[in-house]
Amino acid sequence: MTIIPPPIPVDPFTITFRGSFGRFRTESSHALQYLQSTLRAKDLGRLSTASETFDIRDIDFEELIQRDIDWARVGYIANDYLSAGQGRPIFFPPLLVCLVVLDDDGKLKPSYNGVDPERLEMPDKTKILRRTYDKDGFQLDLYETSAKFTDRTIEWEGATEPVPFLDYVAKLSVNPDRCRLVVLDGQHRLQALRQLLNNADTRAIVSNVEQPICIVWMPNAKQGDHEHIVQDLRDVFVTVNSKSRSVSGHFTLLLRDNSYAAATVRAIADAWKNDQTNGWSRLHLLEWNTREDKSTEQRLRSFSITTITIVASVLQTYLFNVSGLAPTLLKLKERETDLETADEDFDYRAMKDLARGLAVNRIVDEQIHQHLVPALNYLLRALRPYRDLEALLNTAFTEQKQQIDRGNPALASLRRYLERFIYRSDEMFDDLAKGAWDAFREKVKPSTDDRVYFLSVFQQGYIRFWLSLARMLSVYGISALDSAKAIVQATDVFAANPRHQYLNDEKLYVQRVLWRGGAVNYNSAWAKEAWTNIQVAALLRTDVMGALLKALPDEALSKDQSEAFQQEASAMALRAALSYTSRLEDEITEEIKKNLAFHFGETQAGVLRDLRVANPEAFDQEIGKVAREEFRQALDSLSGTLQLKTSQLRPVE
Repeated sequence: MTIIPPPIPVDPFTITFRGSFGRFRTESSHALQYLQSTLRAKDLGRLSTASETFDIRDIDFEELIQRDIDWARVGYIANDYLSAGQGRPIFFPPLLVCLVVLDDDGKLKPSYNGVDPERLEMPDKTKILRRTYDKDGFQLDLYETSAKFTDRTIEWEGATEPVPFLDYVAKLSVNPDRCRLVVLDGQHRLQALRQLLNNADTRAIVSNVEQPICIVWMPNAKQGDHEHIVQDLRDVFVTVNSKSRSVSGHFTLLLRDNSYAAATVRAIADAWKNDQTNGWSRLHLLEWNTREDKSTEQRLRSFSITTITIVASVLQTYLFNVSGLAPTLLKLKERETDLETADEDFDYRAMKDLARGLAVNRIVDEQIHQHLVPALNYLLRALRPYRDLEALLNTAFTEQKQQIDRGNPALASLRRYLERFIYRSDEMFDDLAKGAWDAFREKVKPSTDDRVYFLSVFQQGYIRFWLSLARMLSVYGISALDSAKAIVQATDVFAANPRHQYLNDEKLYVQRVLWRGGAVNYNSAWAKEAWTNIQVAALLRTDVMGALLKALPDEALSKDQSEAFQQEASAMALRAALSYTSRLEDEITEEIKKNLAFHFGETQAGVLRDLRVANPEAFDQEIGKVAREEFRQALDSLSGTLQLKTSQLRPVE
């Protein structure tokens, strides 16, 4: 008779680390535990970078922890440091590795389903304090001892007093099917070691390396608690990468958790990333991964609409730091009871761009997703120039897919890079992809006639225009999204209509204010104000006001309400126009004073320079004659464009 052996339980914890256990917690902070250990070079494959672990197409943008690898930096570490170490000491500090648990879909879990403590006595009388996280995610073993062998103790469930344990012989066991060991700090060092290990000619350089590591995890992030693993990891990442070399460019903003403006652009990025219509992510339309601080408000790609910094900066100043506006557009009054329960000291009516705390933030984030993100999504994608660019990119991706299906290896390689949102040729290690990249970029450039609509100053003025109208319309119960739809229609009919060329740099009324010598003027606060005012002033046209009203929901305004709103909006537009023309007059006068020879000839300019010293009042009178004539011509041009009388746009004396 055949005897069937009893089933043997499968041990899911197939990766084990031994080392020294520690805890890090201040009086009020969340607890963090860690194990300091070592990995030999051949075992570095157990570690992952964030880009390897989490496909950015499949995770929420809120879960962004760190940037894809900067390969130029990896090459420097590998070639200029490790490979050039003969005759001198070489050392890497510990890699900071985060232990994360994944759900069934491979996404990072915000909390553990449970933490199970045990107090075991083994057959050899060894006593073990064991905690198992998320059922079969990972497991920590601490070896219990008596107080005469250690002064280290730990609170343990079921024990009436703290339990002594040996901190230096801890064991951490990991289920690789459920957990990942993600390098939170040191990803470039890890990749440099890998680069040398994977090359037969350089493997010997690092084959004997024993790399110190520090594995961290959040022990108390159980379901139902206020701790959130993603939030905690981001806090740790920002702390350990506080130097601008490590966290810079757009990532300083993306990792800022104390700003509702930053939370908003993360939510927009998430929405665009998840829009995969026709097989490509709309995140390609948004610049969010620039490393250089100086370039965060510059579009570096021909096919992007805007950058997260352009949007966040205007939201911070003109939405979240304007008294009462954010609570109105986010409809926080609807969540008043929830907010009071979350934090009884929080006055949502006086909120600023400063996150209040996790409980309040979750409520505000829900309102941002519900009200603000749809409105901004519409503003930044539905305007005619932005629609055209998205359609152009859609055509390019469609044709690319067709060529890939026919077996084009260059486009297949490029597609893999683009799916990881890699746009720099020095990060593309396939020459075929580099060639295809150059051709791709040539296909996806907006029309030169539309360049103005992709300037940061236009876009910020455009969003401010919407915020001003949204505040007025909210009085009548009109949502942020519906007001955004109205602004798009109003802008499409005139300011963004190529037939009118309203903001073209050849127009007399934009020279010296919006444009100077063909270059955009964006260096001063008043210039940014002018870019807003010129867009708001367009409401003085009957076709623009009519398009705005027509775009509002049916019967949103009664006849009386419509008349009241039109009067208020027209008054605002007139104030904006007068502010603009006042600045225009000042700038014309100042420009003439600075360029006397151009306007008067060198001989007369010399006379005027002497007059400026001898009789400043007479000098101003002479300049004023020329300035008034140039201003009159510019004013005539603007008033005709806005369908007004010139006298209506003269600044108040």
